Amino acid sequence: LNLSDTNVEAKGLRNLVQALPSTEVHTIYLSGNKIGDEGIEILCQYLPNTKIRTIDLSYNKIGINGVKNLAQVLSNTHIHTVDL
Repeated sequence: LNLSDTNVEAKGLRNLVQALPSTEVHTIYLSGNKIGDEGIEILCQYLPNTKIRTIDLSYNKIGINGVKNLAQVLSNTHIHTVDL
């Protein structure tokens, strides 16, 4: 699923990730959307319930708190490739 450079931002991301657990999506590209730490926090709530294996989060203005949140949840997911 390629949503790179689509101006998703954190608010729009919530609607997207709520639907992911009921899909067969294995790869998601979210680069260039400025989701920031707030978006990562939202994403982390749903990632453990998805089949996502590869995720591209580059160019999203993710700070140290977002990286920490993501690192804490990764072991509870199917993700093996992350691009920051």
